Amino acid sequence: MIGQQTRWVGYSSLKSNERGPKVFSRTVPLGEKGDGYALVRGEESFCTEEAVQRVYDALKSGLRPWFCQRCGRRVCYLCGAPINMPAGSTHMQDDGRTGHCPMLGVGLGCSNPDCSLYHPVERYFPHKKREE
Repeated sequence: MIGQQTRWVGYSSLKSNERGPKVFSRTVPLGEKGDGYALVRGEESFCTEEAVQRVYDALKSGLRPWFCQRCGRRVCYLCGAPINMPAGSTHMQDDGRTGHCPMLGVGLGCSNPDCSLYHPVERYFPHKKREE
């Protein structure tokens, strides 16, 4: 995932000092003035020095920073496996394309076939086939 309402990782042209009761941000300059910043935004426990360093390293290598569904708290509450679609999140596909899954008001199920909350992704998206 690359972003949610209160969590986000990536490039920023401005040094963000956004803070609030639930929002904290940490930035690291990418080089000389005007080169922008590596930015991690979210709750303080999400904005660790390690997270900022990973975002910085990815940007310096020409890659798009991301975070997993576990860090984004989009996992099954029973088994801990990723949910089928990370609701309320902007996500990145393996080929680099991005998309957004809105808050739908319906659970899209767990991706773990051994979990009682499992739903095959094809149930909701018939055009998608899970890789075997």
